[in-house]
Amino acid sequence: MALRSIFLCLSVFWGGIFSALSQPGAAPTHLEPVALSSTTTLPALSSSAPISQVSSKVQSGKFLSLPFRMQSDMRVVQGWYYSWQSIHLGVDYINGAIDDPNSWKTFDVLAAADGEACANCVDGLGNVVWIRHKIGDKVYYTYYGHLATIEPFIPRSWKATPVKVTRGQKIGTAGNTGTWYIHLHFGVYNASRVPIDPYDLYTERSSYYPNPGCASMGKDNLFISDPPPDPSQINRDPPIRLLNSI
Repeated sequence: MALRSIFLCLSVFWGGIFSALSQPGAAPTHLEPVALSSTTTLPALSSSAPISQVSSKVQSGKFLSLPFRMQSDMRVVQGWYYSWQSIHLGVDYINGAIDDPNSWKTFDVLAAADGEACANCVDGLGNVVWIRHKIGDKVYYTYYGHLATIEPFIPRSWKATPVKVTRGQKIGTAGNTGTWYIHLHFGVYNASRVPIDPYDLYTERSSYYPNPGCASMGKDNLFISDPPPDPSQINRDPPIRLLNSI
């Protein structure tokens, strides 16, 4: 598994570099780890009309809200595939103009659902927060990468005891640690730590909300509503059940 992960990481690295060099004006915003090892030990406003408040009640495994509060300049700069077509395996959110990285500004990063969090406790580039969620009988993980800051209450290192976080709670701020430009890399993983697209689109950035002209999400998306709500649009009654332990 370790050798496979290394091979995939190198494939993404050289694929991104080659594509960037062969396409004038294109440059990778960052290079992500492709997947987390299954042997990793874990510690014990918008382009569409406003969304009405929706219930946070779990239905068919749909439990996520956006990991930030919506504002007019929030966009997806990279989807499941980079715009130069190398695989990305996550979603990159920015606060600024898509084709002007110098305009990208920081923003508060929020927990996308209730769970238990630790910081810099899994492999990643720069500062990372990792949250484990128990949804019915399933486990999911969310990954928040390249953070400029991490909230002090979140324990750091894989040896730390994780802490409970609630949907919409600030866990850090978007930054450029381990990369070139300010953005948030948002990843979702299943119980086997295999990356999955929470939008169920598996395509490039133009289809992703909140980009103008975005597509409807796939039927297996993990968000509470379509388009995805931000935490301020969630009615928390009844609450999602938290983990008892990591």
